[in-house]
Amino acid sequence: MNDLEKGYCEKCDELVEFYTKEKEEFFVVGNKRYSYSAIVPYCIQCNEEVTVDSIVDENIRRLDEAYREEK
Repeated sequence: MNDLEKGYCEKCDELVEFYTKEKEEFFVVGNKRYSYSAIVPYCIQCNEEVTVDSIVDENIRRLDEAYREEK
């Protein structure tokens, strides 16, 4: 994690430091199901998921890569 980067926690209603875990996510296009390894950030104060723009961008890149590999 970049020392300057923080995520927004809805529960705490503030920008917070976070930790991450990888989690298998699924999405469906048409009748085909795809999976990818998503990065999920969690608030260090309350352990709820937080929103981090750079991680959202990375997960979109991973999703796109999974789709293109199996297409």
